Amino acid sequence: MPRLVVETNIMTRAARARLAPRSKPYWRTITMGHHLGYRKGVAGAGAWITRRTLGGKLTEEVRLGFADDTQEADGIKILSYAQAQVASTAWLTGRITETGGLKADVPPIT
Repeated sequence: MPRLVVETNIMTRAARARLAPRSKPYWRTITMGHHLGYRKGVAGAGAWITRRTLGGKLTEEVRLGFADDTQEADGIKILSYAQAQVASTAWLTGRITETGGLKADVPPIT
């Protein structure tokens, strides 16, 4: 049986500032088997990570970009929480390119 994800508030800069630096990300569930994570480093901005469950204990993780902890979000390399959610969902649905940009509107796979 898979472990339950411990939900941590990572939605605001203030909430992320209160978190302790650690090597494992803090996770928020987006949908069943799909999570958005925040990895806080010792210095500077943290990073957004997304993860999906492939079955059993297998997961796939991808780094989405830096968090807007110290600089304003630009939507490309520095992402706000909302932008990280959009990028995470785009990655999950295959609408994100290898360089991190969004592909042109492609209908979702059904």
